[in-house]
Amino acid sequence: NLIFNTFHFISLQHALWFFRVSYRWISQLIALLIYAVLLIPGFIKVGYYYFFSRHVIRSVIYGEQPRNRLDLYIPKDNSKSSSVVAFVTGEAWIIG
Repeated sequence: NLIFNTFHFISLQHALWFFRVSYRWISQLIALLIYAVLLIPGFIKVGYYYFFSRHVIRSVIYGEQPRNRLDLYIPKDNSKSSSVVAFVTGEAWIIG
């Protein structure tokens, strides 16, 4: 088994040398994968809030085009008047 693993490691070394891939690239890939795994809990929390919260009203239609939709985030205590924040994102806001 040790000989088999050593053979694969040496074959990998030759393949990396042939394609001019350094070990630094592999270490950066591993660091990126670890970083992505560490971000998963935050994304799960945001996704859960977006899809299951009673305080989010999704896809409110405001125009005739299919993409004219917005999401409303209602405050937990909506008994008093609150400020409104409009966050516009997308391709570009050219006129208006």
